[in-house]
Amino acid sequence: MGTPAPVMWWSCVNVATAAWVIAWWSCVNEGQQSTYSKANTRRHSNKDFFGVIMTTQGSEKGIDLSVMHYHPWPTSFIGAVAKLLDDAHIPNIIWGDLLYWWRGNPHIPQICGFIVPSEQLEAAVAVVEQAGLSSCDCKKSFHFADPTESTCLPKHFRVAQRYGLYMTLFLCPSDRLLNLIPLDSSHHNPVALRYDLFALYLYDRRPVIRFSPGTDPEIPADYYVVKVLARSSLVEVLLLLSAFSSPFDGVGRRFTDLLRLFALTSKNEPYVLQSRSLQRLWDLHYVRRKPLTVHQRDVLWDNIRSEWRKKLSF
Repeated sequence: MGTPAPVMWWSCVNVATAAWVIAWWSCVNEGQQSTYSKANTRRHSNKDFFGVIMTTQGSEKGIDLSVMHYHPWPTSFIGAVAKLLDDAHIPNIIWGDLLYWWRGNPHIPQICGFIVPSEQLEAAVAVVEQAGLSSCDCKKSFHFADPTESTCLPKHFRVAQRYGLYMTLFLCPSDRLLNLIPLDSSHHNPVALRYDLFALYLYDRRPVIRFSPGTDPEIPADYYVVKVLARSSLVEVLLLLSAFSSPFDGVGRRFTDLLRLFALTSKNEPYVLQSRSLQRLWDLHYVRRKPLTVHQRDVLWDNIRSEWRKKLSF
């Protein structure tokens, strides 16, 4: 006789709650803001959420994605993958829950990944697999991989955590984001997107070192520097993606849902956008949530399309 339905439901709730707590604790410990000083490199713990001591052998062993907690999820793990892609000369930019967390939306880091050139997607998958992480070819909705859903992840990997839990790493081709984000200095930047630089420790939990382009801070050993979309630039990209694609589209998360979540945190630190049409839609529809008729809302979206269609060569 099978387990009664209420018991099965309660077990699922317990597993989901455990996953949430682990992910939240990882972000609190790894995603916190830090201004670098030599003291900062000593203020860290080499224990995970459950008090289990993790290895901190550093660069002597290189990068190995197959060993649980060798590159703790999410910050160290994402830093390690970024280094692998850079070493393979595959341009990339971080996308997903960790980026959203850093940029003001306390989003649980369950789905984290990278945007890579569309023509190099398979090469990027090969790089990650060679580092010890097997890609998942399933089409499960639970893995954000159902091809019938508009938020389906193009390529994903299941990253094992303790107690049978998993997080998701993904790789997404740049054309899924309409090639809006330049992945290296040779790519056109029609939206004039801005970036910050984050130094991530690769082997255990230490504070993220944040600094602006053009500065030259001393970076300790075994940190790796990644480029991260600026706060306002991320909102600009999400608004343009919402304007020029289906309102149900996204990469793991719908673009429009993310905009609503970011708007909830905008009162403490308003977003200043570079485009008048983007700023007006953002302020009226998302931040102030002003009741708009269908016609008024369509006019706002049409103004964005009129301003940006030629700039983006759509």
